[in-house]
Amino acid sequence: MGHFTLLILALSIPSQISSFSPRTLFRTVPHNINAPPSSTALLISRDSPLNAPLLGDMSLGRGLGLSRANQRLLTDTRQRFIPLNNPLYVRIAPSPKRRWLSGPASSAVTINGTAIELSPANYGAVMWIDEGTPTYSLELLAEIRTKSPAYLSLIPNPVKERDELWVTDFSLTSRAGGLTRIDPDTGEVKRLKAKFPWPNEVGATAGRDAVIVSDGFLVPGRADGGVFAVVHPGKDKIERKVKLSDERDGWYYHRAVWVDLTGDGRLSILAARARRPNANSVSSMGELVWLERPKPPKYSEETGEALELDGSKFDEFSDIHTPWKTTKLCNGPDVMFSVADLDPKDDTIEVIASEFFGKKVSLHSIRIHDGLPSVVFSREIDSTCGSAYSCVLGDLGVSGNTAPTVIDAGSTVEHHEAGDSFTHVLVTSHECTYDNRDDEHEAGSHSSTTGYKHYSGDEVRDGGQLFAYRVPVNWRNELWHRSCIASGFKCKTTLNINPGAPGFVYLFHPNKNDPSGPPHIALSGDGAEAAFIFRPSDPPPSTSNLVQHLNEHSQRLGVPPHPSVDPKYSLMCEVDCGATVGSLAVSYDSFCAGQSVIYCTCVYIVVVFRECLYLLLIGRLRNLA
Repeated sequence: MGHFTLLILALSIPSQISSFSPRTLFRTVPHNINAPPSSTALLISRDSPLNAPLLGDMSLGRGLGLSRANQRLLTDTRQRFIPLNNPLYVRIAPSPKRRWLSGPASSAVTINGTAIELSPANYGAVMWIDEGTPTYSLELLAEIRTKSPAYLSLIPNPVKERDELWVTDFSLTSRAGGLTRIDPDTGEVKRLKAKFPWPNEVGATAGRDAVIVSDGFLVPGRADGGVFAVVHPGKDKIERKVKLSDERDGWYYHRAVWVDLTGDGRLSILAARARRPNANSVSSMGELVWLERPKPPKYSEETGEALELDGSKFDEFSDIHTPWKTTKLCNGPDVMFSVADLDPKDDTIEVIASEFFGKKVSLHSIRIHDGLPSVVFSREIDSTCGSAYSCVLGDLGVSGNTAPTVIDAGSTVEHHEAGDSFTHVLVTSHECTYDNRDDEHEAGSHSSTTGYKHYSGDEVRDGGQLFAYRVPVNWRNELWHRSCIASGFKCKTTLNINPGAPGFVYLFHPNKNDPSGPPHIALSGDGAEAAFIFRPSDPPPSTSNLVQHLNEHSQRLGVPPHPSVDPKYSLMCEVDCGATVGSLAVSYDSFCAGQSVIYCTCVYIVVVFRECLYLLLIGRLRNLA
């Protein structure tokens, strides 16, 4: 059975540095105190911000199944560290000593190959830093044990007015994949009854107690996927799974989003699907499809409520309305995509797709039409990018075409809302090349003196890359200038299915209340078996006016911008997890009731082939002391 690990990272922007003790052990907090040992559990550091107020008035180590002897063995230390000017190589790995001392929790942090308590990056070892030094604090805050986690999504809970963490899982030996919902407020974990062969991304449904699930993968026995709705998820007596896509064998889906393609305010589903090559085709195929949401047969004259013909409440997920009519819009898009309005004055919206099998980035304009929306313009943005994978819209803080607006940014992290402007499209090139470094060489190459050359912003074709495409004013005909944010990502093992690196890209600001400046970038390494956090590198102030002038001149001439205005990023932290890092999630909500940390960011990291999730906390140092 495949196993996955979710990492939760916390990032903070400090105004001053205080002491930190590194050797954290964990306590076990089952979501059901009387549950068997195999149940999902929350594993939290001894003196992390998740202390006494967690789960009511239970104080640390009381009523949690720990013996008095084990409680005495718990230390008052935390695994917290500071990345300064040089990037850090962080490894989170099981520790037999910690497992013996504290039961099932066994994760320990090393920094650049050194135990955290001995590392110069240890939070307690940086008292000499000048007050006000712009840096960050990261802390391994908690483990969440759940069955084979894979894809992560944060979905709003309108009742609690905060996000809930949704985790999909799948298996190579069983078709009984499924969904798990985690309440960050209480730590409660609920596994749904609905089963899927290979569930991928999970999305919300506005106005309905339902989630949308994209399902299927190219491995044998999992290729017959679809787009599904799970209505009343987690409510065992009334939960039901409904297939919305048409019945077509061999097609699988990674992503489905809500978009109004008819201009009447009726949100339908736009999805990309793919299938393996067959005897009649040389390569895999991709299609962009429209799943039309049914129209209500009538409306109440008194209230305007949508009704069925018999006068009952209209339900678009009922048996009489499913599956929804599925229409192919064009060939090409196969895995991930984003949706934008590149020209608000016309009657089209644009889909920007990273074609994994087609090995290109493409654009497709869809004309909004009440009868039948259609693709009226398509073009290749880049056909030399390799196996394009993630595709996310972002404002990287450099001057550019500010007319484009976001409809769906292409990410499970809601960094941009509908209507926001953006300047770039970020795409990962998911390549299958292998890292042949031995352990000695690997440890040396991750030291603070090497400069992380294998994750530089130079276009190194030996490995996967992260690109940023700048949206030109004349986006139909002009060149989309490509910048390389980072390159040189390689796979560490040949045992995975279709291995490649890197995976998905995410944008976030460490402080949601201060979104000024370019965002940070989080990257799931996938086959690189690590998560990466990149921070923006500001251009020298003395050149900013000149750069802006050169950029505006380039826009008028329709030529690529001056190289100095390319978005510049540097690696802040690599978190080696020892197994495939499939996806990330970024939340600005506190984790568990009573948490005192504010202005912090929780980065959840799914690590494949381990059965737990790690929580890393990122926030202002003054709030984490």
